Amino acid sequence: MSSVVLNLSRKWRSQDFDHIVGQDLAVRILKNSLYLGHYFPVYLFAGQRGCGKTSTARVFAAAVNCHALTSFQKDPKNSSIPCLVCDSCVAMQDGNHPDFIEIDAASHTGVDNIRSIIESSSLLPIMGRKRVYLIDEAHMLSKAAFNAALKILEEPPATALFILATTNPHKIIDTVKSRCFQLFFTAIAHAPLKNHLQIICKNEKIAYTDDALDLIVRHTEGSARDALNLLEQVRFSSSAVNKEAVLALLGHIDDQQIMNIIQLTLSGNSIELVQLLQSLAIDKHKAEFIWERMIILLRALLWIKHGVRPHELIASVKMLEEAARACSLTDLHRMVEVLYAHEELFLKTALQNIFLEMVLLDLCSSDKKKTDNGNGSAPLSLGIAANESSNDAEGEDDEEDVDHEEEVLGYDQQWQQFVAKTELVNDPLIHSLFKQSRYVSFTSETKSLVVELSKDFVLFKDRLDGSRLVWQPLLQEIFSSPVKLDIQFTGTQKIEINKKQKSDAPGAESVSRVQALPKEKSFSPAARPQEQFRAGVRYTPKSAVSVAINKNDLPIDVSDQNIWKKAALLLHHFPGTITEIHKRP
Repeated sequence: MSSVVLNLSRKWRSQDFDHIVGQDLAVRILKNSLYLGHYFPVYLFAGQRGCGKTSTARVFAAAVNCHALTSFQKDPKNSSIPCLVCDSCVAMQDGNHPDFIEIDAASHTGVDNIRSIIESSSLLPIMGRKRVYLIDEAHMLSKAAFNAALKILEEPPATALFILATTNPHKIIDTVKSRCFQLFFTAIAHAPLKNHLQIICKNEKIAYTDDALDLIVRHTEGSARDALNLLEQVRFSSSAVNKEAVLALLGHIDDQQIMNIIQLTLSGNSIELVQLLQSLAIDKHKAEFIWERMIILLRALLWIKHGVRPHELIASVKMLEEAARACSLTDLHRMVEVLYAHEELFLKTALQNIFLEMVLLDLCSSDKKKTDNGNGSAPLSLGIAANESSNDAEGEDDEEDVDHEEEVLGYDQQWQQFVAKTELVNDPLIHSLFKQSRYVSFTSETKSLVVELSKDFVLFKDRLDGSRLVWQPLLQEIFSSPVKLDIQFTGTQKIEINKKQKSDAPGAESVSRVQALPKEKSFSPAARPQEQFRAGVRYTPKSAVSVAINKNDLPIDVSDQNIWKKAALLLHHFPGTITEIHKRP
């Protein structure tokens, strides 16, 4: 009969403390407990998947019942446990130790399963010193099962020891966690996990390259099991474990290609960027991975610009240093801000690759500062362009001064045309916001349009950004070119309900800018905060004092979010007016 061939993760499972990878603190605590002969009734091993919780629990259980434990307690430097040669250790390796009971809580979640454990825990051990119960994935136990186990976990028999292993410690009820000695298993660091893979490759005669192992370790995020499984997949898909084979299996692209995308985006070269994306067949790669790697590489570039080398092996340091010299701090910050601003929508969209292309092309065409204001080295080409534009500007100062007033008037009129057209987007809130904006300036060279809104409207910033795809084409149509709209929430105007317009158009409430209301018409939130919600309450944007529609209605100032928490939450989703409605005579 042929023997069973184990995969790498099972074959190379740790059998003693010396082979547990990357959990030095947990191993030291357990070995000290064995040396002192002091055991806790219940241990809780918590950590991410594949970091060694179950393996460590089995090694600890073997050490508790190992026949060499007495020798280890006398001379721990010259003795190791488990010894792996005594009858108890051999039985543990074969999986038939009578005093080690391992339970999968995912398939044994009920009270009856806990009751059987309680009954058997009173039995004396057969081969070892203690009966060890390992409950794996303990967070899957039902609440009733946890409650049934409380007493046995707090005061178990002297010959019983419980180990709970879980990847979700927050799902274990507090009354159980308070009865446990908790050990937290961290993600395995890069260096020890890579060294572990190198040892396995040499023993298994697997050809490999260091950059391939770096890529595997980085992708598996500190999970030894995931790293070994990925290593085995690459092993069977290619004659050697190299970087190209790993990237092909994962469906990823190289960091060098991602860095090329970043550099072309920062330089504003949209034509070459589109050509590169086409040559890379970007649709066949995972957009989430590209998005994540761009942010990580941008962070590494920022570190290098500040004179700090990245502590992780994320890419070639030489490549990063060369890329850092070709970009400015301003450009790096701008790209990171744009990626984070669009991340929520990116994760929700179904066509992530197309969305990623649109964001990159928008970055190419957006306004970029030509210098770094002394905070870092700007690209040479950008600096030359800035000097040339500066020289050209000197010769045209007189002409610009003559036509400045006419230009401002023309741009202001174009903005008013755009505001009027926003009524076509079928979004009254967007149209109302633009209608209350104030034109500030327009820079024709950079196509940058600055408008101002009241600081009270800053909570609608995400709404304006999220609807950019709707109103941006209208803006481009009015100004006959791609325009970057910069909305500044620095105004001080207030809003109110315009009663005259309301009477002209029943059911429609128009909003206009006015000065702050008289003090006698305001309603102090501190006076009667308990009456913030009544039948018939209307809602208005945050920090706005509204004029009552009826003479008996009192306006309510809900600008203090510490007092009006629920009101602020409602205003975020349902813009309108909040008033206190009194009974009519």
